Amino acid sequence: MHKSLNTLALSSFVIPGDPTFPLGALFAAPSERQETDLLRQYITQLRQETVLRLMDRVYQGDQVPSKWWMMFSKRKFMGKSF
Repeated sequence: MHKSLNTLALSSFVIPGDPTFPLGALFAAPSERQETDLLRQYITQLRQETVLRLMDRVYQGDQVPSKWWMMFSKRKFMGKSF
């Protein structure tokens, strides 16, 4: 499970300035290529850290998923279900 979530965190994603970015009206596009690369690195690191912290919450100690957290797996989030 950890490996698949980490792969998902490293997969391609859109950033501000891309036409399909959902909050494009709220964020300005990076002005330079260097800013774009830095933003992509930052968001990648954020996604990886989120996976690590989420795994610690869902699988606490005994490697059995928490019933409370697993109830969210059946719901759609941002139009996606897993």
